[in-house]
Amino acid sequence: MKRAIHRKKRLNLRWVVGLVLIIVVPIALVVLVAYVVEVPPGDAAVGKPLPDFSVPQFPQGTLTFSQFRGRPVVINYLAAWCGPCWQELPYFQNEWMKHRDKGLVVIGISLQDSPKTVEYMVSRIGLDFPIGMDETGVVASRVFRIMGMPTTYFIDRKGVVQGVWRGPIHPKSLRQQIEKIL
Repeated sequence: MKRAIHRKKRLNLRWVVGLVLIIVVPIALVVLVAYVVEVPPGDAAVGKPLPDFSVPQFPQGTLTFSQFRGRPVVINYLAAWCGPCWQELPYFQNEWMKHRDKGLVVIGISLQDSPKTVEYMVSRIGLDFPIGMDETGVVASRVFRIMGMPTTYFIDRKGVVQGVWRGPIHPKSLRQQIEKIL
């Protein structure tokens, strides 16, 4: 009887350890890549104008960067599998609500997520700023050279990239970056 209980506890412990490894390791790798890897500058380099790009907009239509020229823009690359993305998206929602009367535009771009997954994320978190869908990853690789999630770009009213934040962003840091482009 004691052996059966001991064996059951060992199986439960193995299951918990396995589950933690499946969840924690990928998230840790994403954060590590975001902080450690040197990303070669793409077309979206600090101090340069962001080139125009288009992605499908959720739930329909097309989101084109040029439609926001003359306004400060925050572009946050995210993914449904990215835990830190889920954590920081409410910060972006709050800042957008606070500063949209000053012209601020916040755009989330979901990388390689299905429309159904994006719909779940948007409704679950309660996002109402524009969400683009880079389902193939072409814009992420050619324009932004995204190497890790999340990655955020801060673009001023002239369309010039003023900052890039790789990895999760704290609300205070987000506010500071937004103040620079308002």
